[in-house]
Amino acid sequence: MSSVVPEGWESLPLGKFLKFRRGTSYVASELSEDAYNHPLYITMKSFKVGGGYSVRGDKYYSPSYERKQAVEQDEILLANTDVTSSCDILGAPLLLPCEKLRAEVLFSHHVTAAKILENVDKDFLFYLLSSPSVRQVVQSCGRGTTVKMLDMKDMGKLSFSLPPLPEQKKIASILTSVDEVIENTQKQIDKLQDLKKATMNELLTKGIGHAEFKDSELGQIPVSWEVKELGKLAKFNSGYAFKNGELSDSGMKVVRISNLHKPNFPYWHYSNVIKDTWIVEPGDILFSWAGVANSINVHKYNGERALINQHIYNFIFESDEIKEWTYYVLKHLLPKLKESIEGGAGQLHLTKPFIQAIQIIFPSRADRENILSVFKSLDERIFSIEKKLGQTRLLKKSLMQDLLTGKVRVRVN
Repeated sequence: MSSVVPEGWESLPLGKFLKFRRGTSYVASELSEDAYNHPLYITMKSFKVGGGYSVRGDKYYSPSYERKQAVEQDEILLANTDVTSSCDILGAPLLLPCEKLRAEVLFSHHVTAAKILENVDKDFLFYLLSSPSVRQVVQSCGRGTTVKMLDMKDMGKLSFSLPPLPEQKKIASILTSVDEVIENTQKQIDKLQDLKKATMNELLTKGIGHAEFKDSELGQIPVSWEVKELGKLAKFNSGYAFKNGELSDSGMKVVRISNLHKPNFPYWHYSNVIKDTWIVEPGDILFSWAGVANSINVHKYNGERALINQHIYNFIFESDEIKEWTYYVLKHLLPKLKESIEGGAGQLHLTKPFIQAIQIIFPSRADRENILSVFKSLDERIFSIEKKLGQTRLLKKSLMQDLLTGKVRVRVN
């Protein structure tokens, strides 16, 4: 953070205008799915990366409690514990929606409530604490190795520049309006994704314009369609288990599951040990078959020419049209496939015979082309809106940098 305080702003330690308190301890058996009879209970899973509230973490507290333990209207919540390797939740702020605060809400001992003591706008404070530069400073107060915990005494000593209250409210209003655009754009994407899923379910069972159907291993399908095993449609090129001495800082990139699962994963291996069957080209279809359920996936590779390691197969097809069809069908099948394997939890290793036996709906070429055109049209619409979402997020990032530091001042009526 810059040491220069904008004109009219004041540099204050957090402890000057915030009072911290920890939440209530719990054991897993005390958390319920019953929203009707129990208060909402905020845990680390309730925090989005970098800040914000996620309904995916919603649980409800079943034991008795005192009302003084509940979140107050003038409090903002902070994640004071983080068990992730990237430590991207530690210190993240959370503002509960107003409708949630109409009832009592409790929070765990892994969460700190920060009560506002002076003239500080709660929405402005949320944006300040979720800005990347402030997040970095707050995370420096973390203590521990495997489990990081915030030292609230150290955090209370951190100083940040605050504008007058009217300017705080104006800045918060601008950023809130951008967040509303982001939220509405994401809703458009979610609706299109749901439409795509429903459309795929319909077209991959009934096709377009078919009236006669037959039973198959995958249920009823048009009489002219087939079901083929993946191993009959593609040749599997296996990657290589590179030894430490075969990896270096130069040579050809080695693609690992981390590089596929996390597109911005910064760490790459390189090797000068090369074999043709390990090489992948842009546009190749890769299948990562080991790791946690989320790591098992089919990918359209968009990187530079590279090598693959032993946990990845490169599917080789006899034509681009069959490659495109199989890719779409596999993407559609994989969620249910992963759910059926050990409930989708824990470390998984799919065997080559298992993958080869995956059954793929295989219509006539004309049907495949017609169905693919529908899928691609939906993907183009989704991509267009995702591009708009990305641009709006970049705008928000730029606005936060300018407005929260006073680099650009707002006019208050």
